[in-house]
Amino acid sequence: MNQVLPIQFAKYQGNGNDFILIESEHRKHSELLSLLKQAAPKICDRHLGVGADGIILLVRDSSPKLTVVNRDGSLAKNCGNGLRAVAQYYFDKNTDWDQVHLELDGRVYECKKVIAGIYVDMGICRVSDEIIVAGLTSARVFKANIGNDHLVIIYNKQDYRELLHAVLNSLENAHDFNINLVTLKDQKIRSRVYERGVGFTKSCGSGAIATACVLKNMGATNADTIVIKQPGGLINVTVKPTAAGDFRVWQTATANRVFRGELEIMG
Repeated sequence: MNQVLPIQFAKYQGNGNDFILIESEHRKHSELLSLLKQAAPKICDRHLGVGADGIILLVRDSSPKLTVVNRDGSLAKNCGNGLRAVAQYYFDKNTDWDQVHLELDGRVYECKKVIAGIYVDMGICRVSDEIIVAGLTSARVFKANIGNDHLVIIYNKQDYRELLHAVLNSLENAHDFNINLVTLKDQKIRSRVYERGVGFTKSCGSGAIATACVLKNMGATNADTIVIKQPGGLINVTVKPTAAGDFRVWQTATANRVFRGELEIMG
């Protein structure tokens, strides 16, 4: 028999990329995750629910573990802004902490409190060779992986929505990627991200990292720390090439609590 389950939550955001954070007991994690995946579209609806880009379910372990549920109920394999949001959540709860290790999809990330916000060691980013998209002649497209898959599209004058439409309709499995639409002008890097399972968001931390690594790989910048401007704000990405041809990466930006509350789902 279904019953209404009251669930305490805290809403956090990183550069406008917002998440509903919920803590779960280890023994109830799978059951609650299943319910949240089903309820995510309604909970994340900005008119009918709390409103968010996703839900992050937390389990306290030796390293806190997080599962990121996208707005459509699918799971995310990485989430740069979400990692900072969760780190800030634990820093708010434990004011004597200045660092925390978080586990997401089997990878552990070191997060540190710094003056500029939260500094996260994001590990390794791999950039693939440029790919050809049928009918797309005025933009360059690259693949990158930072635990999740990204397309980074460098363009100049096209309307970004028309460009996105062309890629989604021309490239097989394009819907499986986070799609970064990037312009370079006056030494400034601007990016809009269409996230898998969510749509356009104010910011995408892993997308900023993928963009920085692609630009570094193609020789578009010599900087060690690359500033990516997204609609929600700036993310600083430090990029270090490795002997294997990949990139070791760190991100720095802010995150903060928006409000706390209680929601109800049927269980």
